[in-house]
Parts: sequence; C-alpha cells; structure tokens
Amino acid sequence: MLFRSGEPGQPTLDPATLDRLDFFLARLKAHGVYFFLETATLRQLTAADGVGEPGGAPLGHKLVPMWRPEWLDAHLRWFETLWGRTNPYTGVRFADDPQVALVELTNEHSLLMFWGPGLEALPSAHLQALDARWNSWLKQRYADDAALRAAWTDAPRAGLQTGESLATGTVRRDPQSPGFFPAWPTRRIEDLYDFYASLEVAYFDALASKARALGFTVPIDPTLAYEQPEVAVLRQPYPLGDTHFEWDFASGDRLRAESALANPRSQQLLAQAVRAVEGKAMSISEVNHPFPNPYMAEGPLLWATYASLQGWDIVLWNDYVPLRTSDGSLEDVFDVRGAPVKIVQMASASSAFRTGAIPEAPGRFYLNHSPEAVRRSAGTGRAELPELLSDVAFFLSNRIRTTFDPAPRANKPGTPATGVGWWSDPGLLVLDQPTLQARVGPPLVGSPTVGAGPAAPSRLDVQLQDWAAVTLATVDGKPLAQSRRALLTVGTREESTGMAWQDHGRQVRAWGVGPQLVAPARGIVRFAWTGTPRVRALQPDGSPGPELPATADGKGWWKLDLTAAKSPWFLVETR
Repeated sequence: MLFRSGEPGQPTLDPATLDRLDFFLARLKAHGVYFFLETATLRQLTAADGVGEPGGAPLGHKLVPMWRPEWLDAHLRWFETLWGRTNPYTGVRFADDPQVALVELTNEHSLLMFWGPGLEALPSAHLQALDARWNSWLKQRYADDAALRAAWTDAPRAGLQTGESLATGTVRRDPQSPGFFPAWPTRRIEDLYDFYASLEVAYFDALASKARALGFTVPIDPTLAYEQPEVAVLRQPYPLGDTHFEWDFASGDRLRAESALANPRSQQLLAQAVRAVEGKAMSISEVNHPFPNPYMAEGPLLWATYASLQGWDIVLWNDYVPLRTSDGSLEDVFDVRGAPVKIVQMASASSAFRTGAIPEAPGRFYLNHSPEAVRRSAGTGRAELPELLSDVAFFLSNRIRTTFDPAPRANKPGTPATGVGWWSDPGLLVLDQPTLQARVGPPLVGSPTVGAGPAAPSRLDVQLQDWAAVTLATVDGKPLAQSRRALLTVGTREESTGMAWQDHGRQVRAWGVGPQLVAPARGIVRFAWTGTPRVRALQPDGSPGPELPATADGKGWWKLDLTAAKSPWFLVETR
C-alpha cells in the first residue's frame, strides 16, 4: 500500500495501489467471494505517523504499540484510513459491506509469545518505555520494596536484586526469557505474566473498540491463536480463533522432503488441533504445503480432511506472491498459481469441506485448563500434549478442543469417522465418500500397518507406479453412483525447469526457471461409473481438451491408462 516508503512527502497510502485494491475487492464481490480483513500485517510506521524510533519495531509495527500510546494511536489512525472508507467501485463502506467475513486485528502478534529474545532485541528506547510501565504497574500492587521482598520468595534469586527498588523505578523485567524461569520466584514470574497479559489485552481491546466504532459488526479475532494456553486464554472474549501452518517450509535451500501423511509427529502436525477452543469458531488462515516439497500435492485434501474431522470453520490457502517473474518461474514457494499439482485439486477439496462431504470425528476430547492453573504455569513453554495426539487413529476418532472452564469437561471417546482412512505407515490418505473418492500416497505392497479406516476407496482403484494424489469428485452434486459428471485429478511431483538437487533431494542446488514440470502419472486408474463414460483431458484454463480412451474393466468399472496423458485433471461425463 506504500510503494514509495521513505520518500519525502510520501502519501499515507499510494493512490494507484489503493485504487487497484478497491477494484480487486469489487471484482471479488461480483463473483461472490468474501474477504478476511486484517488491520495490519507488514506496514511500517514512520516519523510522519507521529511515532518515535520508527525503524525499531518488527514488521507490522508489532509489540511496541502495546505499551507506547503514540504507536497505538498511529495504528488506530492507519486502521481508519485504510478500512474506514467507502469502496468507490461498490459505493459501500467496508464496515457495512457483507463481503467482509470477519476482522482480524493484526497478524502473528503477541507480547507473551515474544517474551524472550524477540522482545529484548528491540531498541533501548522502546525497552526503557516498557520498563517504566512495568514499574508503574508494580507500584499499583505493592506498597514498597519490603512488600515485594515478602512476595518474591522461594527461588535462588528471591526478593529484589542489587540496584532494584520500587521507589526509584528500577525493578527489572526479570526473568527476561522463559528459559531462566527456574532461578526466579514463582510470584515474580506470575506478576510479569500478568503485566504482559494486561498490555496485550488492552491493545487488542482498543483495536476491537475502534472496529466497532467504525461500524464493523462481523466477528473479530485479535490475532492467530498460538497453542500455548497462557496466550489462548486471553482470547476468550472473542468469538473466533485463528492459526497458521506451513508444512515443510524450506529454510533457505534446505527442506525436510517429508510427507505429512507419513510423518504426522513431525512439525507437530496433529497438535494443531489443540488450537481450537471449545465454544469458539476456528479458522486456519495461512495453510500451505510449499514448493518444492515432493509431496505437496497431498496438501489440499489433507487440510480439507483435517478441518472437516475437527469441525473447523474456515480454511484459507496461503498464496503470498505479489508478482510473477518474466520467465514464468515461481517467485515464492507459496505461489499456488504455479503449482498445478495442488491447484487442480482445489475445487474438489473446497467443495468437500464446504458441503460437509467429509464427516466430523464423532468423539470429543478436551484439554482442560482452568484459568488459574494457566496463570500459574505461565511462560513455561509449549503445552505438554498427550501422546494420543500423535496417533492418527485417535485423531480420526475424536474432535479435539481446548477448554478454560473451571470444571473439566468429560471426554466422549469415538470410533473413526466413516469413510476416512489415514495410515502413517506408509503415508496413505483414503476418502471413501458418496460424492468424493480419493487415494493419496505411494503404491502399496501388502497392507498398511499404522493407522485406521479404509485402506482403499470403494469406487476408485489407483495402480500407478509412483506416489500420487488421485481424486474423483462429483460435479453435478449427485452421489458418484448416480452422477453423470465428475472431475478426476492426478497430482504427482513437480519441479521447476532446470531444478537440481543434492543431499538426497533435501537441498536445492539450483532453483531453475519456468515453466513448472509435472511428473507423468505412469500406470492405470480404474473407477466405477454408471453408464458409458467419456473422459477428456482439461486444458490449463479448465476447458475440455482431447478425449482419452476409457475401456470396460469388469461390471461397472472403467480403466484409464494415464502414462501418456499431458494433463493433471480430467472431465468424466456419461455419454
């Protein structure tokens, strides 16, 4: 929104960019697309915004507005300047427009989550202001130094340390990192947690009040719901929780090159379920299996299944790319447009999630935390999760929620959801639903050994030589047994032209250029169909192209040889 950042006389908003934003949102609305409004993500405040030390805060002016009033005021002004307007292309104020589905106050922002090096790395001017707020906060709760010494006991660094005094405002914010907690008194840790929590709550309350004052009536979420209970408990007054998750996001040139289906313990994949809080809606607003993970084609169906089993409400796929390069190559690993192995599945995965084609897990499992217990354990690190949360069979059987009720909720164990199979050995996902058949995983020799649910769909038989994500989904809304139109997709592996690897495919030696290359699907796909099917390969824009021969292969079954096919998706229709 501010391409001329730093230039003398720069406008608050770049007019041309603002016009493109308004036009884009108007076109989305014309096509029935809602949007997820966020007040700030990457904007950097400047001296022109009336703030001191403008270059000394993380992207999106995080943390500092929680304790420096002039920074909060600048954030509130920015919110009103950008979103308190009427879109000239629709003639409707954003606050009054039903196109706005919800408001998230700021992206990836929590003082408690940054407690430690992230906070202490801020410039000294910001930390001095925070220290002053800390001492002022203590003075409202303790009469004098003697009262502090009496409260801060039971640890090697009990009482006040050398040079600390409430009278002179020199009590330090110790411990500065959760890693130092064992040396410090419990009450001192609790006080510092309460202080940070009060700043965080007041900051989000101020932004929420501004949203309401502007006229927004949609649900409000403060920021993504980190899984730590001591942070999530602060979000209780808000009706929505949010989270992000990127599977195998490459660090520089290195990646794990793992399948999420085969390695659910890795990167705490299943543990994302604990971020949902009982009684609150739940969204995952940044999800992706980024390029160049060799199994990224598993992503769309995996997350449609995950969110359906857990009863989540919103899934937003992350595509963080502003521009394309002249040679057509991927500019960013999140670029969904350049990932045909994922994008061809989006219609099927989206439809399955939105229509409830994949059932919710029948059991109920609660991670119960009383608010007081959460406060006493503040800052001790990530919540200890039950070993059960690493078991895909348990995950298929139980919807998981965190609670903060004074009285714990009783668990109600369930059996695996109907028609959903997940086998971590060998890394296989199966969906056997009336409107959707899917098999994601490697060729199978013998029977799967670790997991639960069906090991093969009833109307789809995949006989490919390599790993693949294969789906058959109804297009006309009827069950596949009566359907006359369906979409068949085959997601394999994908690389850039000229891409080169080392370390057994875990380090990129050369990223290559466009176009993207998709591995052929070598082998046979069989599917059950009523009547005689006509199968046509779809072009990149989705229009029907050449017909592929489908041959009868048993009563009601048809066979396709995909080895020579030049498309990852196909239209199946009754002749």
